[in-house]
Order: sequence, then C-alpha cells, then structure tokens
Amino acid sequence: MPREIITGGDRELVADSLRRYRASLYPHEVTLDLEVMQRVIDVQKAAGGRGGSVILEDIARPDVLAS
Repeated sequence: MPREIITGGDRELVADSLRRYRASLYPHEVTLDLEVMQRVIDVQKAAGGRGGSVILEDIARPDVLAS
C-alpha cells in the first residue's frame, strides 16, 4: 500500500480493516439513488463547490453500469 494511504503509520491495521470490510467497500451490486445524488449536487452548487457544473444524467448512467 502507498505510504500516503496509511494513517498513523500502522500498515497492518489498515490492511486488516480493508480485508474485514472488503465486501461493503467493493459490493458486487449497487443501487443508484438518483434523488439523493441530485440533492448532493444541489448542495454543492449552493455552497459554491466543485459540483456546480455537474449534470446528474452525465455521471449516473445505470445503463452503462449494467453492461
């Protein structure tokens, strides 16, 4: 693992955590909640964040994920 990913310098602790939570970190199936995603974009826009130019339909493509 890259040194930058290790918090506090305990490589084994991070590796154990990744092993333990692998299934939830990298699920085989996901559900895109488009309403929630749009709310995040709206909040980012309102706050002047980097999401100001994001168009949900351009980034959330269930048809692409299914293939």
